Amino acid sequence: MYSEFYDPERQRNVSYHELCPHTPVILFNHYWDDIPTSAHFPKTKQVYMMPNIEMYELNERHFWNVDVVLCKTRICEQRLAMWYAQEGNPRGTRVFFVHHTTSDAAGFAEHVLGPDAIKPRNFVDVRFTHVAGGRYAVAWRAVLALS
Repeated sequence: MYSEFYDPERQRNVSYHELCPHTPVILFNHYWDDIPTSAHFPKTKQVYMMPNIEMYELNERHFWNVDVVLCKTRICEQRLAMWYAQEGNPRGTRVFFVHHTTSDAAGFAEHVLGPDAIKPRNFVDVRFTHVAGGRYAVAWRAVLALS
């Protein structure tokens, strides 16, 4: 974030904030090491956060110091809208539901390489790997109970 880059048009080193003065910074969860409160961080730069709503590390300090929250799930959107209504919204933070999608590597390979590139699915002996961690909102325990 604080690295400098040589800009041939300006013939000098410039910071990220000089190169992208109007681009918001997107932070994930609580992994921002106090970047928005740093003396080097422009006060006019917007801060967006995309949280995993069930992570316990997030607190009011995080939610009150962002301009936009990008929610991957409807429950995140609903809970944060209720939280801001209840606890206050001094910064006028906006909450958006943006969906959460996972890339489809097999579909992309088939699109690029043709239908013979991917082995046909075998639904007789179903196997899967689900790496959702301990997130209760994903309901992975219910999925594992099926096997």
